Parts: sequence; C-alpha cells; structure tokens
Amino acid sequence: MLGWVLPLLVLGGLAMLPWLAESRRHAVDVFRDKAPGRFAKLSQGVTHYQWLGGVRGPVVVCIHGLTTPSPVWYAIAGGLAKLGCRVLVYDLYGRGFSDAPRGAKDGEFFVTQLADLLDHQGLTEDVTLMGYSMGGSIATHFAASHPNRVRRFILLASGGMWLREDKVTEASRRMSLLGDWLHAVVGARSDRQRLRRQLGQVFDV
Repeated sequence: MLGWVLPLLVLGGLAMLPWLAESRRHAVDVFRDKAPGRFAKLSQGVTHYQWLGGVRGPVVVCIHGLTTPSPVWYAIAGGLAKLGCRVLVYDLYGRGFSDAPRGAKDGEFFVTQLADLLDHQGLTEDVTLMGYSMGGSIATHFAASHPNRVRRFILLASGGMWLREDKVTEASRRMSLLGDWLHAVVGARSDRQRLRRQLGQVFDV
C-alpha cells in the first residue's frame, strides 16, 4: 500500500500546478497605474482603451486576438495614423488591463463590450473595424449585428477562417483532461513569454 503513496503524491502535485500558477498571478488592477491610455466603466466591466493618431480623421477600431492584448496593434496603428486615421485600440475582457467578468464569453458578450465602448466614446459615425485572429470573429459578429455602425471591416488571420497550431496546442486540443492541464502549465506560460517579448516591457502577465 505504501508503494502507491509516493506516486499519488506526485500525481496530486502535478495536478495542482495549474492552480498554483494561477494563484501566483496578480490582479490586473495592481498594474493599472502603469497602463497607457484610459479606462471606461461599461455595462459588463472596466475596459482599457487608447486613442492613437490625430484628433481628426476616419475612425479605425482595432480588435485584438485571443492571447495578444491591444499593444499588438501599435505598429499598424502608427501606419494608419500617418494615413490620417484616428485609431482606437482596446483590451477585450479578460485580456490586458480590462476586467475579466464572469459568465459565458460568447460572440454577444464581446459585441456588447464593443458597442458599449463606441457609445462611451460618443462614436455615432460609421467606423472601420479591423480584427485580428479572434478579433476578426468579433468584428464579423458586430458587423452582422450592427450593420449601420460599420463602414467597412478588415480581417487579418481571422479566427474561424484558418488555424495553424503549434505541437503543444494540438496535443492539448486532442487530449481532453490531460490536454487542459498541458495547456494551463505549458501553453499558457509560453503565451505569456511571447507576450512579454512583444511588449518589450516588464509586466507580470
């Protein structure tokens, strides 16, 4: 019987790794004083946003993907600003400096966030939506739900169109319970490391 104790303890410790990793992360509001841009209190929670470019010109709203918050748009926003556009970038709920409300994270959830933000900013004119990865799915859903608010939309490697997975992601998807553990321990850490390199800043994400 004692021969099973050590393996069970090891398995129990491994099973706890995702919970331990998550418990060590700080709440996002700890870092909000370092955040660029502003915050809007919307119907589902607080949303972090930034205006980039001039104060006049056509509005382009950029929607980021699943794992990369709004700074992923900085380089593109700089180019759009040179073309005379006003660029609005924001963090989806559960990403960047925005709140992470409870509940189902379906298309309507993220469409409501975007509609709330546009209302908060007083944007009554048609806007151009630019969606990357999962943001492309949100842009498409928003355009279908609010066609009178969208002048055009642009999809970049849109979610739901084509998927290229790394080996860890593919293995995580194929194995049910073990896959969830693998993604939480290995995949999420890898995502955070890529995000730190991309931001070029010292944020404990």
